[in-house]
Amino acid sequence: HMHFITHMKKKGLTIVGTVLEEDPLHGSSNLLEQREAIIDEVHNTMYKKAFVEVVANASLSQGVVSLIQVAGIGRYQPNIVALGFPDQWRANEAARDMFLATLLMCERHWKAVMVLHNMDNGRYPVARPVTRQNIDIYWKVHGGGLLLPLPYLLLRHEVWKGSNVRCFTLFDSSQDEA
Repeated sequence: HMHFITHMKKKGLTIVGTVLEEDPLHGSSNLLEQREAIIDEVHNTMYKKAFVEVVANASLSQGVVSLIQVAGIGRYQPNIVALGFPDQWRANEAARDMFLATLLMCERHWKAVMVLHNMDNGRYPVARPVTRQNIDIYWKVHGGGLLLPLPYLLLRHEVWKGSNVRCFTLFDSSQDEA
């Protein structure tokens, strides 16, 4: 997913977060080495201008909650969380529940969410331009973050210049549609 993020960002704060599913108190003694290996991997192969947050927790969902709550430096916290769409979400109940819980946690913390779909199946363009590719923005009004500039930022990159942008506005039941 980092290739996608680099298509939008030239400047600004990027935080890459991951969860080590391991009990930090009773797990293996090499958590520090695992953390350093993840940081090195992100910096060497993906994105050198990112802060890397690694959280150890026996529960993946609690680890994600921790990342959403503590990522950033003081008041400088990310306002957008990028997630991959879960593979086989209809059959994999645990992945679906984790995905929905993460969306709920982002909503509670006023984070906008980018869901990246079809990113791991070889269809994601890294360097070659795409044509007639849709960029769908589902914008939740008052949903914690401003996603509307994202298509503009993407369309500035040579890979996405030929894409179509579609914006869908979402309302919850307490909002007036007018």
